[in-house]
Amino acid sequence: MKTSSHNKNPWFIFQRSPAVSLRNVWRKIYCYATSRACLTLATFHRRKLMTDCGPIEIWGSDLGRRLVPVEFITPSMLCYCAGVGEDTTFDEKLLKAGHTVFAFDPTPRALRHVSKSGLLANPRFTFLPIGIFSGDTVLQLNVPADPNDESCSILPIISNGQFVEAQCKSIGQIMRERNHAVPDLVKLDIEGSEHEALRAMLHDRILPRILMVEFDQPASPWKVIKSVSRLRACGYVLVAIDGLNYTFVLPKPR
Repeated sequence: MKTSSHNKNPWFIFQRSPAVSLRNVWRKIYCYATSRACLTLATFHRRKLMTDCGPIEIWGSDLGRRLVPVEFITPSMLCYCAGVGEDTTFDEKLLKAGHTVFAFDPTPRALRHVSKSGLLANPRFTFLPIGIFSGDTVLQLNVPADPNDESCSILPIISNGQFVEAQCKSIGQIMRERNHAVPDLVKLDIEGSEHEALRAMLHDRILPRILMVEFDQPASPWKVIKSVSRLRACGYVLVAIDGLNYTFVLPKPR
């Protein structure tokens, strides 16, 4: 298993406004606390984390990168990527490798980015302006105070007081509407909605072979521990941690 950080410079957290700096300090603390908590939980249960899953590659830019267990990549995968923001480099890597990508993001900035990116011309790329949650609902997403931060969130972030109304669906509902089998890869970067989305997936026995989750903050580390425990109970193995981003694989057939 590999652990890394998005920014090697420890002083970057003080390079913006006090409010944003405070958020970045909390993000650093939260990343460390949740990573340590999950590893401690694994030790407590005496279950060996998977360390022989083969090489781990970084796909995507520094902003949108994910750690990929390449030996679990199979040809022509169906990939669900929830959370686009203004970085589609991971989606582009999947497309370049010959996979089919369904991307989801309800925010206006994501829609503008995808429209300008040229990805919509690719027949293997589909963008749906919806959020991912545990069911069919409308959520109010807080807009961050930092204009450079595109991550609208259901969490009590440092907001500018505005919000975006987002139509949301569960992974299972989208699969039924599209007549899809279980995706081979699911990425959840959904700013606080990941715990409810995961709960619904596990309830419906939707178990992709590769599962990538960003556990966002501010939230209790115990929520992360609970979600990781649920995933492990369903057979998932934690193979990589990169800041807030966790990569799981399902080594046994679904």
